[in-house]
Amino acid sequence: MEELDHLVLLGLMTVLFTVCSLPLIIRAYMGAFAADFNENADLSALRFLSVNSIVDPWVFIIFRTSVFRSFVRRVCRRLGSRRASLKGSSPAGDSQFCPPGCRRTAPPPLGIP
Repeated sequence: MEELDHLVLLGLMTVLFTVCSLPLIIRAYMGAFAADFNENADLSALRFLSVNSIVDPWVFIIFRTSVFRSFVRRVCRRLGSRRASLKGSSPAGDSQFCPPGCRRTAPPPLGIP
């Protein structure tokens, strides 16, 4: 399970890097093959590239294993309780799309007769 979490983190950071660096690569090729002197587009491409260095640490912090798992649990619980209130059933049966660690179970009895 931990390997999958690291793979998701790696995939997100790769997609983020690709999206942020693609405008600069496109502008570089356009400048190499055509006489295009659009400074505003060049600045926009550089701004996209700088967003990557700002957002990468936040993606790493948010999608760490422990933080990501607690986030998934909270989302599944809220979705399960919302579905239960709409359908009138128990939330334990509605969490079929959540990972096994975040499914709700009935609370243990208190032991008071």
